[in-house]
Amino acid sequence: MGPSGAGKTSLLEALAGHGSSGLDASGEVTVDGVAVGALPRGSVAVVPQESVLPEELTPREAMRFAAALRLRRVADADRATLVELLLAQLSLGAVADARIGGRLAGGGGLSGGERRRASVGVALVGCPRAVLLDEGLSGLDGHSALLVASLLCALGAKADRLVALSVHQPSSHIFQLFDSLVLLGGGRLLYRGPPLAAAAALERRGAPAVPLGVAPADHLLHVLATTPLDT
Repeated sequence: MGPSGAGKTSLLEALAGHGSSGLDASGEVTVDGVAVGALPRGSVAVVPQESVLPEELTPREAMRFAAALRLRRVADADRATLVELLLAQLSLGAVADARIGGRLAGGGGLSGGERRRASVGVALVGCPRAVLLDEGLSGLDGHSALLVASLLCALGAKADRLVALSVHQPSSHIFQLFDSLVLLGGGRLLYRGPPLAAAAALERRGAPAVPLGVAPADHLLHVLATTPLDT
């Protein structure tokens, strides 16, 4: 979490092993003790900020196509069952056969929240060990954002899967769903730990206390954008 330009996208790209233009990264990223570079292809799925789904397809078609590419050794019937399970888990059953749509297709199609959930489904259909979402909740209304965040938490816990997403300014409900929080500012790591302990940790470094009636997430974003912190 952090303001625009904090380094959220660059961090996710580094974690995914993609590299970022002008980024000088060193070290090793592991998932369950295994280096990302040594994991089978598709073990780390990335959901970008902008939808890259084929706009003329439906969510069911897009997910079946992704499953056919990534799960070649799995029987057709088993792949189809997995797609239907994900459609239900992502609450996409009612629009499973609706055109995804978008700007290139002349508008129409799914809503922003439905398109985001379809993107998550395409990422999950390959059964990755880690899923990274860049601004996974941006552009969604409060209800859709909470639905997507709750689904990601449930899917991650149920499949023992690592789920990491960058967020700009989450609501209080979403903020409390996080297991762990990383705060970035100006490309620097400013905090890593339990979300509810973040405000007190920054206060010890010179940040003001959370004002009465202000949501912790809103306060943290304001601090990251405006307050120099002690190193």
